[in-house]
Amino acid sequence: MKPLALGIIGHPIGHTLSPRMHLMAAKYNDINLSYSAYDVSPKSLARAIDGVRALSIDGLNVTVPYKVEVMGLLDEISATARAIGAVNTIVREGELLKGYNTDAAGFIKSVRKNGLTDPNGKSVFVYGAGGAARAVVTALASAGVRKITVTNRTEARSVELAVSAVQTASTTDVDIALYDSNKLFESVSSADIIVNTTSVGMGASGASLPGLEGLHAGQLVVDIVYAPLKTDLLKRAEEAGARPLDGLWMLIYQGAEAFRLWTGKPFPVDKVRNAMTAELEP
Repeated sequence: MKPLALGIIGHPIGHTLSPRMHLMAAKYNDINLSYSAYDVSPKSLARAIDGVRALSIDGLNVTVPYKVEVMGLLDEISATARAIGAVNTIVREGELLKGYNTDAAGFIKSVRKNGLTDPNGKSVFVYGAGGAARAVVTALASAGVRKITVTNRTEARSVELAVSAVQTASTTDVDIALYDSNKLFESVSSADIIVNTTSVGMGASGASLPGLEGLHAGQLVVDIVYAPLKTDLLKRAEEAGARPLDGLWMLIYQGAEAFRLWTGKPFPVDKVRNAMTAELEP
């Protein structure tokens, strides 16, 4: 029996922990599989998906910046992924490529794992409006949060995301805060949960998010960036007395759901977390 051929596509892709994570899960389950990282340039996405078909690759994770764009290149989209408007997992089903979204489930599980068992009635502030933001906003709206405020450098994308959230859960109040506006401080300060879904803070960029003066004790601050494990946002959260939550938990839980879709097998969450934490900590 040939090894299960899996991988991840994105740009850039050098930082990804997904190959090591899924190979650990394969070893845990005694499954023969390969998992490769493919750095796909923006003009080559369609050709890359053609290559997936031609090479009979069994499944892929999809990361920045292709979670939305890839949808138009697949044969089928799951109901959840269609509602979110983003795909982060592709599964070969016979001759068809089907898109799924495991980010939403991964985000909610990571939050609940770390003490916020019920987001219902909470107020949320979200940085970003890309594919990951769509999953986070949809998950939170479905969980019954009271209000979601979105900010993004491109206002049009914020509006699009806000409309999507309203369609997901009409009981959730959705607002938009202009990036770098005075309203950001107020929006951050009044939120119970703050989530960064952008790449700000990744690596050694030195970039910072606006409005962080509004952080204070009693808030949950989530950064989906996982390298470094403690981003500038999470350091600022700690200094303000808020509870920080790193992006490694979401990465692991979305990966666990993708692994289940590909193999039907369980994912050793705690074992992978310990190994990845040791790798990321200085």
